[in-house]
Amino acid sequence: MAAKRCSDQGIGLPKDFDIDQPRANLGFKVIKSLVAQLDGRIAVVRNTPKGVTVQLDVPLEASPG
Repeated sequence: MAAKRCSDQGIGLPKDFDIDQPRANLGFKVIKSLVAQLDGRIAVVRNTPKGVTVQLDVPLEASPG
């Protein structure tokens, strides 16, 4: 598994942010789609008091099938 974590201290995300909602940021939707194609996972965490951490996990070997 390859993992990449990116964090910032910007304004953060709204409290009701959900990457699966239709109104989610297009950039997050594109990343989520690409990671899913690689059988990976994405996690978005709000930092306190501000900022965001995005964690991407992608398997290094192709899944069977």
